Amino acid sequence: MVTFVKSAAGNIDRRNLLRRTWASLGKIVQNNFYTVFIIGKPADKRQDNIREEVLKYRDMLQISNPEDYQIIGLKTLDRMKWASENLPFNCYYSTSDDDMWIDMLKLKELIDQYKMVVMEDDWPEFPIICTYKWWRGSVALLRMPQDKNFIPR
Repeated sequence: MVTFVKSAAGNIDRRNLLRRTWASLGKIVQNNFYTVFIIGKPADKRQDNIREEVLKYRDMLQISNPEDYQIIGLKTLDRMKWASENLPFNCYYSTSDDDMWIDMLKLKELIDQYKMVVMEDDWPEFPIICTYKWWRGSVALLRMPQDKNFIPR
């Protein structure tokens, strides 16, 4: 499975944190998990830093659009295009953001569970699985429509 993580070009600290934690768990009980960070072109002179990071970690995909929150949809489309052109047909992939935390063992359990359902029920393809965990008291739900993380009732 490949997890594509949307990240801003300047968020190197976030990427490094993920590389030291859940994104470093490449092999979990006979499964291979890879993380690819997706970034845009930085507006400032950070491209040399990006080049160094790419060479050091080899886990980044840079799209040709300038880095801007408004192009997050393009990052998703570019990721899908890259996956369709470079990954095997039977490869699973997921998406996340650089400010999200993934429980890789739970993800593996979920994938294994759905693999069994697909085989037992003869589904034509693997389902789309959407997960997000929120519990009362963890953070307040955002009810302001102008907020990018707005959650309607």
